[in-house]
Amino acid sequence: LGFGLIGTVLAKIEDKSYPELLKDRIFSKYQMDHSTADRSTIKEGLVQGLDPLGRKTSNWDMNSMAGAGAILSNVEDLSKFALAQFDPANEALTLTRQKTFHLFNNLYTGLAWVIIDRTAEAYWYSHNGGTGGYTSSFLIDVENKKGIIILSNLSAFSPLMINIDQLAYGLMTSTAKE
Repeated sequence: LGFGLIGTVLAKIEDKSYPELLKDRIFSKYQMDHSTADRSTIKEGLVQGLDPLGRKTSNWDMNSMAGAGAILSNVEDLSKFALAQFDPANEALTLTRQKTFHLFNNLYTGLAWVIIDRTAEAYWYSHNGGTGGYTSSFLIDVENKKGIIILSNLSAFSPLMINIDQLAYGLMTSTAKE
């Protein structure tokens, strides 16, 4: 609800639609040419979403809640966003990774990030998402310039959806041992 409201308010302030706002402020800036929040602009390449039983399901058009999960992207574009996170001169992105709230133990939140305090000054930043037909996990280690991006057509309501995050964390852990 919070991100849906934030997206709507920011779009209203800028006098743009939410998809236009994302395109102007994020997608164009980072050359994310295959990312959108407007499904009607996708001509081809959209993987069919699946329901919890593995059957084809319709896509969610989030309208006023677009800020809560309307972004459609691919690994190539999200990799560009990850690389932008690794640039210490990008002050705006650095600010999003500042701790804003302590959840418990070694977990904090930033602006749309879950921050995992691995050791003193060694952090992983995580953001995941899910709808009725899709689940995603985005995990970065800024200090070591590593990232894991997993996009799936497994419903967020599937009991198996937790495997997507576990796979991302497992892959990141295996790269940390190098």
